[in-house]
Amino acid sequence: MDNRGKLYSSYFRLSQTYGWQNAACLCKFVVDYYEAIGIYFDCKPCHIQINPSLGAPHYTDSVQLRGVHLIELTVDHFNKWNQMLFQLAHEITHCFIFCNNQSDAHSISWVEETICEAMSLFFLKLSSQNWSRLPLYKINPKYARQFIIPYMENEIEKDAGADKLGACASYDELLHIEMTSQSNREYRHDETVKLYELIKKNDIAGLIKYRDYALANKRLLDTEAYRTAFPNNNAVSYLCALQDNIMAREADRKKTG
Repeated sequence: MDNRGKLYSSYFRLSQTYGWQNAACLCKFVVDYYEAIGIYFDCKPCHIQINPSLGAPHYTDSVQLRGVHLIELTVDHFNKWNQMLFQLAHEITHCFIFCNNQSDAHSISWVEETICEAMSLFFLKLSSQNWSRLPLYKINPKYARQFIIPYMENEIEKDAGADKLGACASYDELLHIEMTSQSNREYRHDETVKLYELIKKNDIAGLIKYRDYALANKRLLDTEAYRTAFPNNNAVSYLCALQDNIMAREADRKKTG
């Protein structure tokens, strides 16, 4: 809650009406959770639009839009609550990351996209565990068991084994994954799932603040500083280990080459 006493969720507005009010309910679920665990939000309006013709969901920050955040979803029917929550959680996480550090020079796409995708899985699981507390439970009490859990399991299983990020052996290969992080999400699938499996409530602030520990314009983390800032955060440690292992493989190759 900001210093004027307004809940974060009051700044998130959905442009559509009929049927789509369920998106507002799911949005509130995600935003309220971030607020409850103390994640900072800049309290600027965030407009949510649904446009199935878009190629992919998208977040546009408040600097580009002069003081307004924009989230665009691609859900094609208002009853697809599982897909709606999955997309909302991803884009809202982008929004909160931006609010905590607006520097594009410290944005690392391979890190941020992995975090946002892992948080989408996190919120699917959280919603399935708390479905009876959501207003949508009154509409369909069995929805979590019948649709959210299978949707989550499918997201975890698809593209399994790609492991391209984990197998990366050089900075140049990492930059290629960086440049294609949104179009080729399967390159990071296994790492996304591993990160999701590590996330606990107390780990989330460290993930949201990753930009504070990025090397400007390098698309790399300062892993030593990041680990030091969050010494007991397994999720942060995992991201740091991913990068450290890549750079170590490059160093070994240079020694032997």
